[in-house]
Amino acid sequence: MTVAGASQRAAGRLRADRGSVFGAVASAALLAAGCGGGEAHAPNDIAEETAETSIRRVGTSWSSSMEERGTPIRRAAIVRYRSVQTLHLTLTDGERGRELVRLEEELELATGQRATCTASGERTVSLAFGRRRGEPAVEVVRPRLLLRRSCQGGRPPDPVVTVPAERVRFVLRADQLVPFEPAGERRVFLPE
Repeated sequence: MTVAGASQRAAGRLRADRGSVFGAVASAALLAAGCGGGEAHAPNDIAEETAETSIRRVGTSWSSSMEERGTPIRRAAIVRYRSVQTLHLTLTDGERGRELVRLEEELELATGQRATCTASGERTVSLAFGRRRGEPAVEVVRPRLLLRRSCQGGRPPDPVVTVPAERVRFVLRADQLVPFEPAGERRVFLPE
C-alpha cells in the first residue's frame, strides 16, 4: 500500500465519522424538539389593537388644509374672499389633543382695497376613540376659537375671526383620517 492511498482512506473515514457525529447530534435535536410529549400549549391569544393604538401607530400629528372662495352672504364690506384654513392636530396622551389653526385670507373690500390677512391660534380639543363598522375612529370636539387678524393692504370690517365650536368624527382609512360626521364635513387629515 502506498502512503498516498492510506492517507486517502484515513481522510475518507474521518469525513464519514464526522458526518455521522453531526448527523446524530442533528437527529437528537430534532427528536427532542419534535416529540414534546408533555403538556399541550394553548395558542397565544392575540389581542385586538384598540382604535386609539391603530390611529396613533399611523401618526400622532395630523394636518388638513381647506380652501374656500366666494362672496359673503351678509358682509357688504367684503365683496369677495379666498381663505385657506390649515389645521394641525396633535394627539397628546389620553383624551386630549392640541390643534393649531392657521387662516390665510385674500379679501376684496367694498372700498376697492385688497387685504391680505393672516390669523392663528391654538386650542385644546377633546378626543374619544372607538370603532365604526370595525374601523378605528376618533371624535374630535373643538371649542370656539377667536383669532385676531393681521392684515396688509386694507382693513377688513372685523379684526377678529371666529372659528366655531364643532364635533367631528373621523374614521382611519389607510393613512388618512376621513370625516363621516357631520355629513357636510370635507376636511381629510394626513399624518405629518
